[in-house]
Amino acid sequence: MEVLKEEPEGSALVHSLVSLTGLPEFLVVSELEELFERTGYASERIKLEQLREALLVYLEEVNASFVDTKG
Repeated sequence: MEVLKEEPEGSALVHSLVSLTGLPEFLVVSELEELFERTGYASERIKLEQLREALLVYLEEVNASFVDTKG
């Protein structure tokens, strides 16, 4: 019998991400809350796929700002 493990979501997912970064919690939480606000997600209800989408937006923003400063 195969046991499926549920993916974390909401605050548990955010907490997992924050702890995996190894960075100060207050910095990561602050950055994530701003990102979630820009992308329309709520940290209390966010699911893994939504987090992936939000992080893609974040990476695109970082990349764009990096390219703008070099160009």
